Amino acid sequence: MAARSLVTGVPGHARMLAELSKDKDSGLLGYRLTFGAGGPLVVQYWNSHEKLYGYASDLNAAHRPAWTAFNRRVRKAPGAVGIWHETYLVERAESIYSGMPVSGLAAATSSVPVARRGERAAERLGARQLN
Repeated sequence: MAARSLVTGVPGHARMLAELSKDKDSGLLGYRLTFGAGGPLVVQYWNSHEKLYGYASDLNAAHRPAWTAFNRRVRKAPGAVGIWHETYLVERAESIYSGMPVSGLAAATSSVPVARRGERAAERLGARQLN
């Protein structure tokens, strides 16, 4: 039952990601989908928590009916599938890449090469220097 419950949840999530990716005003900036030993993992980047929660509760969007169906199936097999959901509000962020392509938040938004001016992390993030 665990494998079936997990597998049946993946197409619903795929439909949601496809729906969001087509709608430039959805608020989804990008996502990363990976499959590992712990099962599928989706990291999503949104431009606001309001748009994230708005989509999640929209009765006309793919998420709400998929979430209802998923919960109905999971109740029949307690402990078969787990959900881990975290939301962070990020005012400023920095991603550094060396010897690899841009990924993560910078791939979902934009990247700027480190230049001579702004070589220190505190300068790039606009943090005040403590002396």
